[in-house]
Amino acid sequence: MEESAEKVGLRNAWGRVATTYDDAWATRLVTFTERGLDLLGPDVGGRGLDVGCGPGHTTVAVAARTGEALGVDFAPAMVERATQRFGDRPGVAFAVDDAERLAQPDAAFDVVSCSFGLMYCYDAQTAVAEMTRV
Repeated sequence: MEESAEKVGLRNAWGRVATTYDDAWATRLVTFTERGLDLLGPDVGGRGLDVGCGPGHTTVAVAARTGEALGVDFAPAMVERATQRFGDRPGVAFAVDDAERLAQPDAAFDVVSCSFGLMYCYDAQTAVAEMTRV
């Protein structure tokens, strides 16, 4: 499937600001993300997927609650940043993937999170359907 020039441009833009975004915003926002996950209830165990993982903070928070989490982002530079920061942690992995057409198998995850990522999807309904599928 061919991507629109706008989506390619957005991916490239996130690629240019991966480190700056992490340093300026992501480290500040993780407190809110972790609090939101805490409100969902006790640790659930199993395998988590963090869609639109950016620099990986939410992926780490999900892994702390599930035991294992895969963070995916459509910007390779974000995945590189996440891997540099957190890739050596047990139960945490990162990959390039697109929320609107996840390459993950059906029913492969027990928990799916998407912190600040859905608003960047061009087709949010399809992204939610993909998250439900996996």
